[in-house]
Parts: sequence; C-alpha cells; structure tokens
Amino acid sequence: MGLGKLNIWIRYEKGVTWSCRVDTENWPPWNGWKVTIKDCTGRILEWCGKRYSLIGPTKHGHLEVEVPPGSYIISALSGATGCNTYTAPAYVQVGCDECVCVNLLAPIQHYCAWYYIAGVRQAVRDEVIPKEVAERAIATAKEVLKYVPKPTLRPGETPVEEDIEEIEGMLRKKK
Repeated sequence: MGLGKLNIWIRYEKGVTWSCRVDTENWPPWNGWKVTIKDCTGRILEWCGKRYSLIGPTKHGHLEVEVPPGSYIISALSGATGCNTYTAPAYVQVGCDECVCVNLLAPIQHYCAWYYIAGVRQAVRDEVIPKEVAERAIATAKEVLKYVPKPTLRPGETPVEEDIEEIEGMLRKKK
C-alpha cells in the first residue's frame, strides 16, 4: 500500500466558453498555473511537512502530485495575462497506489460575471442581502460585462446568460 498520484490537467482556451484543450500556453516564463489541494473540510492538505498550497507551476497545463490516499478538492490559479485567474474546483478520490486524472476547467471572465449575478440573486432569495444592494451589484456586474469579451459560441451552444435567465424564470414561477 502506498501513495496515490494525481495527474492534474488545466483545460483552458482563450475566448472559448468551456474548452477541453489542455492549456499549453500558460506555463513558465509566465508562471503557469499553481495548484492547491484541500481536504474535504476545506483545509489545505499538509502532510509530511509539506503544504499543498500553490504548488507548481504546471508545465504545459500539467502537474503530477503524490498524496496520501483520501478525498480532495483541487483548484488552480494563474497570473498569466489574458487568462482567467481561477479554475472551478474539482472533487477527487484517490486510493493507495492509484493514479487519478483530475481535469480543472477555467471558465472565461464572461461566465464568471454571470455566475456572480446568479449568486447575488440567490443571496436575495436566501435573504442574506437586501434586494437594493443586489440590484446595485448586478447593475455593476452588467456594466463590467460591456467591457469583457463575449465568448465564441460553438454550434448548438447557448450563451450562459440565457441559461441563467431561464433558470431564474423557473425559480420565479416556483414562488
């Protein structure tokens, strides 16, 4: 019985909504992506004197890491220009002597702004923030969106704003 191995791949392509391509552009000398591994309580993994925070950088969108068997939440960030800074987190389980492939998607800024808008609307429904504050935050996010490049949509792909507005409409009907 031994360590598990995580093969972490960053999936990103500038201007594309969700890309399955490995990000081969954002690697040294641009510092690549730095990976953080957390346990399921959200604490950064610390094991045998090593802290698994901002490890890397990735090389050609890839990083291989040995970890003790367990369940982890993996994410990455990058300081590369023209690139989204954060990936969406991924949950992974790895066993003894097991090798697991982890794919991290880096949504483009346009998507992040719309996810923020959806989160603010949910906070109003949950009565966490006042509606007036949410309206100002959403108006500001929509103003920012005027300057953020829109994604190149592939055939059959719907814009994120349409998806979010459709879900919002369904939630309003439930009331």
